Amino acid sequence: MLFDAYFKNIMYLCIEKSIVMTQVGNMKLYNFEELLDEDYGKEGTSERDAFERSVDEAVQAYRVGEAIKQAREAQQLTQAQLGEKMGVQ
Repeated sequence: MLFDAYFKNIMYLCIEKSIVMTQVGNMKLYNFEELLDEDYGKEGTSERDAFERSVDEAVQAYRVGEAIKQAREAQQLTQAQLGEKMGVQ
């Protein structure tokens, strides 16, 4: 679920909200906002708010992880070496 939420957030950031649903032949094309509304409810609903919080948490966890990784690599440490220094095994 965490990866799913993270992936949807990335897709959400990459797709313009202003795209409107269009018809191509027999297929209807929807923008990401419409898909979010369908899967998680309209903005402001409890289900949508919970989803957006989980996405925010996943993105924040990713950013913290990347910051740790960059600092570790700057010190030329492996994950195992960092774990030893922190007392984690």
